[in-house]
Amino acid sequence: MFMLGSGFDNDPQYPWAKAVLKDIVRQDGVNKGELLYESAKTHLDKWLA
Repeated sequence: MFMLGSGFDNDPQYPWAKAVLKDIVRQDGVNKGELLYESAKTHLDKWLA
C-alpha cells in the first residue's frame, strides 16, 4: 500500500494520475478509482522492474 498525498493530481511526479482524473472523454461508467489503480500499477512496474 502507498499514499500519494493531497494534490497528487497536480504533482509533476504523477502525470499518469492527472491524465486519469482529468479525462473527460471517459464517460463509459468505468470507475476512475480502478483506472487510477491500474495506472499506478503500470507506472510502478515500469520503475521498480
